[in-house]
Amino acid sequence: NVLSVGGTITIQPTQATGTDAFGATDAKVFTVSDLVLGSNAQVTGTGILGKAGSGVLQENRSVARTGGIVVNAGTLRSGINNSFASQAVTVRAAGALNLNGFNQLVSSLTLESGATSGATVTTGAGTMTLGGNVALNVNGTGATGALVSGNLASAATRTFTVNNGTAADDLTVAAVISGAGGVTKAGAGTLALYGANT
Repeated sequence: NVLSVGGTITIQPTQATGTDAFGATDAKVFTVSDLVLGSNAQVTGTGILGKAGSGVLQENRSVARTGGIVVNAGTLRSGINNSFASQAVTVRAAGALNLNGFNQLVSSLTLESGATSGATVTTGAGTMTLGGNVALNVNGTGATGALVSGNLASAATRTFTVNNGTAADDLTVAAVISGAGGVTKAGAGTLALYGANT
């Protein structure tokens, strides 16, 4: 199932219980410009929700999908707290996840470094709570590392597995990490921590 958008569009069903139902197959959303899924437009199904294209996809209602979130390219942006439910999130080298000042719980976080760009995650004033571990994979040479900025939190120790590319820092965490959990580093790559962690 593919939804392809070439202009700035808002999808907002007239009923408050409206859904964008993709079923068990992967939901692939391609945006050239900006697409806003309104507060009545809940994305449902059991497959992966995949974001592609250079535009922005903003979700203003919690996604009721269980197959995980994959940002292949462009920006996936929150419009409310926990707009993507609690599930595995993958941001590829050409992709960005912007929490836009909202809070988000993820079951795991996988990022990519790339030859010319690296994955970015920014929370703004919001906080991403890690319900599981973090991984950094290398796409191509990995000359450009991935970046996480803003605020991270965890109630337990999380393992950051960082694979080795050619970037000086394969994964840079400029975010402040808070909570009772610690950080365990694994993998041959370089993890740089720049936040005033608490």
